Amino acid sequence: MWNYLFYIYSLRNKDETDFNGIESYVEKKIREEDISWFPIYRALSVRDETSNDTQDIIHGKIESIQGRLQKIDKFLDNYEDVY
Repeated sequence: MWNYLFYIYSLRNKDETDFNGIESYVEKKIREEDISWFPIYRALSVRDETSNDTQDIIHGKIESIQGRLQKIDKFLDNYEDVY
């Protein structure tokens, strides 16, 4: 998970004109507060149908991660203002 945090941080500090296709896609998703790009319980090699209960659990975890990312984002904004 920390690698994704560092990836988001590097995108925020990179000029948009230097983005490659994947970086542009992820940055757009982050701006829209859409974490569908985040691989939670998903892998390209493993695809199966999950039950509604499992989907509810995953959705709850996604919302939790979104909240944490928002807190980290605010922290980074404040950190950048100070330094």
